[in-house]
Amino acid sequence: DILDEYTTRPERRKGRNTPKHTPQQRSTSHPYEKWPVERRVEIGTQVALLPFDLLQRIIPVLWDGCREDIRETTEEACVFDFLAMRDAELDKVQKALAQCV
Repeated sequence: DILDEYTTRPERRKGRNTPKHTPQQRSTSHPYEKWPVERRVEIGTQVALLPFDLLQRIIPVLWDGCREDIRETTEEACVFDFLAMRDAELDKVQKALAQCV
């Protein structure tokens, strides 16, 4: 049908056709500046080693302060991805840890 030709148009692509830099340049363009991997691991370990009563107090702070894509609940546990957290989220975690201890 001639009308279909005019009413259905191809989907527009958003963004560039070609990436601006090589994959290596893109991977190093936003490194962990304030919270390097070592500090992220350290704070995750600190949270994991908290006594149960302190852990119960800090989990709601962690849950509210983190994006949905980096937190998850299972039947037995709450799981947080400390490596994927933004610096501001890790700042909140550190502040909550300081208040607990």
